[in-house]
Amino acid sequence: GTGDPMLLHRATYDDLYGATWMARDAAFTPIPLSGPGTWNLAGTLSPSPRTLVISDRSEYGNPVLTLPFGAQRIEGLPASDLKRSPLGTVQAEVRPGDFRYSVFVAQGATPEAPPGDADLRLPRFDRSVVQALADKLVPRGTPPREAATIITRYFAENFRYASWQAPPGGSYVARSQAMSALARFLDETRAGHCEYFATATVLLARAAGIPARYRSEEHTSELQSRLHLVCRLLL
Repeated sequence: GTGDPMLLHRATYDDLYGATWMARDAAFTPIPLSGPGTWNLAGTLSPSPRTLVISDRSEYGNPVLTLPFGAQRIEGLPASDLKRSPLGTVQAEVRPGDFRYSVFVAQGATPEAPPGDADLRLPRFDRSVVQALADKLVPRGTPPREAATIITRYFAENFRYASWQAPPGGSYVARSQAMSALARFLDETRAGHCEYFATATVLLARAAGIPARYRSEEHTSELQSRLHLVCRLLL
């Protein structure tokens, strides 16, 4: 309904290198200016879109914009140029300081390119641990939505949230010294904060043959904003 909270998107990443998520081959292309301070993000505007006014601040200039999922049009943005990556990240040439703009939003619209072959490839980072767990959880031929449900239930029933990763102890010391933090999360501690759950979910989904990306979003209300790292399965 109209009272549902919005998820505000800043950037999407599709490649894990070591312990860092990156945007691979995500070159920006210019978005044509439609009018003074106005850019169309979609070819055709949906009838009766929702309107959201966003106040933001750029410390150094040329920020990545905070946009709701389904953004179709931007108005009142004091920018000289706007460009977008295939993953839906939008960057504006704006001077440092405070600025605001209006966004027209339509449910179901998305500026992202569809998932491709690269979204199915599991990075070399912790490949053996992730693939072994995916093979154990999700039998070959499992439909994508059923596989996603299995992975979600696995984390809900077997893992817990923790803001601190304790150092390895006991018989795990020698083994853990050669493991990454993510591998320890999956294989030993089964406890971590949101980035661990999101990263592990994306990689398990890919290992099970589901195109998935790591998305950084903000959940907003009228009173406050707080950052969430979530996994959106592109089915």
